[in-house]
Amino acid sequence: MNAIQQFAQKYGKVVGNDLARKYDDIAPEFTKAVSAVVGDKCSVGNGFNDSRSDDFNEWSVILDDIEGKNPGTEIVLVLNTDLGDGKSWLECHCYDDDANLLNKVEGEVGEFDPLPLIDKVLKKGESKKSEAAEVKDKKYYQDMFDAAYKECCQLAIEDGKSEEDWADYFSDIKTDGPFKQKEADEIVGYYMEFHPESDSEPDRPYRDWLENIEGIKHTPLDNEITRILKALYAPNESKKHVCSMQKKKESLLAKKNESDVSLPKDVEDAMRKVRAYLRGNYASIEGSGLVSDADCSVGYQLDNALNVLDDIVANFPKG
Repeated sequence: MNAIQQFAQKYGKVVGNDLARKYDDIAPEFTKAVSAVVGDKCSVGNGFNDSRSDDFNEWSVILDDIEGKNPGTEIVLVLNTDLGDGKSWLECHCYDDDANLLNKVEGEVGEFDPLPLIDKVLKKGESKKSEAAEVKDKKYYQDMFDAAYKECCQLAIEDGKSEEDWADYFSDIKTDGPFKQKEADEIVGYYMEFHPESDSEPDRPYRDWLENIEGIKHTPLDNEITRILKALYAPNESKKHVCSMQKKKESLLAKKNESDVSLPKDVEDAMRKVRAYLRGNYASIEGSGLVSDADCSVGYQLDNALNVLDDIVANFPKG
């Protein structure tokens, strides 16, 4: 019985008030358990509870420094427990840097070795990333919405309603979990239809979409719709805004090869812990609204902070 299985038996079903009361003790225990099993195969971020259902309980950690991992992806190991029968299993998820789920590998119930799952998700993740990153032409998304619209009208008629009630059947449910690409494509087409571009507002579908999701927690589906609309209507936007954090990073990295300073081991270890904390608490920090910048989102600042830490640790001489 490895450390992850021991954790599953002890804490797999700890939820609700029990979780809130014990979280400070439980989360580090999950990090320790995963670290004990993976050894030096990768680094392990802070454990966190990511449950999205009353039926299942999820403990997660972000894995980094994995050989063969694409720099633009994030690997998350999840311990999932069925609250009904108490059975647990591992899952390994691969996300791109916009939090879109690229691939998911689910282990067998009662098996608690994460290494085979990590290998599988890495092998499959690259092709999924290429597929997910594709953006088709505008007509494709318009056609996808037209087909969905006709289907929704037919469903309304079959239920004895008017075609005007089609929107009741249009899938616009935003969840935190995986989504079908078809859903994102149809919603992109919806914004093209009902928020059309014009000579005076050539990027209106994208801008109206951003306005409608402002102030809410962005799900993987939201992020995918944003990615597509941005590629179609604001492909050069990322070149226009460079915040102060990015400028500091560029300045620092420009000088890194000129420095003969050796980074002390205790400083390097501390920076790794900060990096792991930021990654493990990314969503809660971004949603807090406590960090702001005149021309950047909180998430963008966090991304750049993480990149700075990654580059410093990787490029300074070992001390």
